[in-house]
Amino acid sequence: MVNEGLQLYLIEAKKHQQQYKLELDELRIDLLADNFKGRDYRATERLLQIFTELCIGLAKHWLKGIQRSSTSEAYQTFSLLKKHNQISSENLALWKKIIGLRNGLVHDYLNIDLLIVERIIKEQHYLQLEEFANKAILHLQTKNNEA
Repeated sequence: MVNEGLQLYLIEAKKHQQQYKLELDELRIDLLADNFKGRDYRATERLLQIFTELCIGLAKHWLKGIQRSSTSEAYQTFSLLKKHNQISSENLALWKKIIGLRNGLVHDYLNIDLLIVERIIKEQHYLQLEEFANKAILHLQTKNNEA
């Protein structure tokens, strides 16, 4: 039986994921054109934060589908996905960094190194969030349709 609530969540998650990626791409264009203002840094920080939160939420749903429960800790969620062979060791190491950045954006926002934010945008590291979100959404849709 298809979980309609999960299906609606995944539809909304996909819309948000696409919007976040589009906005980060637009900010990247401004940054590369040397047209980046203080508010753009804050916008970038917020987009990275909520994009990461979206991915963490998807990871928790993925984990819940495997072991019928999830955890409240973000890193532990990805660690358990690794344990269940859903992500690689390299992905787990990447998520440790992403979650660390997210924690800094939320809890240590007065000390964010703007050069790190610039590098994430210039080098398009945010595409790793899009890649995970796409993979998780596809996995959850497939499993939900099989139910």
